[in-house]
Amino acid sequence: MKMKKILYLLFVIPFLSVANQYAIEESVNHKDGIVSLSINVSQKIKYDGLNALLFTLQEDKNLDDATQKMQDKIKQAISKVEKYNGIEIEEKIQTNRVRYNGVGEQEGWIVEGKLLLKSKDAIQLSELVSKLDGILQAQEIRAFISDENLAGIEEKMLDNALSKMKKKISTIQKVLGVEKYKISSLNISPFENYRQIHHLYALDNANAPSSKFVQSNDSTALFSDTEATVEMKVDAKIQLIQK
Repeated sequence: MKMKKILYLLFVIPFLSVANQYAIEESVNHKDGIVSLSINVSQKIKYDGLNALLFTLQEDKNLDDATQKMQDKIKQAISKVEKYNGIEIEEKIQTNRVRYNGVGEQEGWIVEGKLLLKSKDAIQLSELVSKLDGILQAQEIRAFISDENLAGIEEKMLDNALSKMKKKISTIQKVLGVEKYKISSLNISPFENYRQIHHLYALDNANAPSSKFVQSNDSTALFSDTEATVEMKVDAKIQLIQK
């Protein structure tokens, strides 16, 4: 994302143009002529990627044996994942916990292995999840917004926010009879919330994703009715310069 270049331009030239949805809070300090402005711009954007979290639980009295069983399952799964060019392994996770009997005595170990998969191809991912049945279980399927998709709207949203800020500053100048101003500080917070934005597909049971996911034969079908709202915030302080 081109934030450094954009920030440089903001301090060299006046504010830019165009906008849609925003909220404004402002306060004026008459003592030093400082005006604080906060602009929030939001925009709808479609999901364009999928994450699948798959897992296996293996138990044994001996930790090493339980770990080996888990690793064997994960290796089987990875060998199948590697056959799909459109699917990446984003993360591998292992957790161990003690297994207790009914009276609270330790009687073994439970080892959990997880694979977090990432893909923009719903067809490939749904096919793979089906083929992994019996090796790994599907914990959840999530749609996400890719960095590339966000980069495509970043500059437009920034233009929108700065246009609204320029318009508000112009109104303040007219009301207060001030011709000039200078920027004291400027802070841009792009897409603060997008990492928490996702669409979770329901699972029919602990073993398999919903039929809508598994039976999809259209790589865009799972994204057609799902979109998120991303937000960008711009905070600024300007100093009003009297005639």
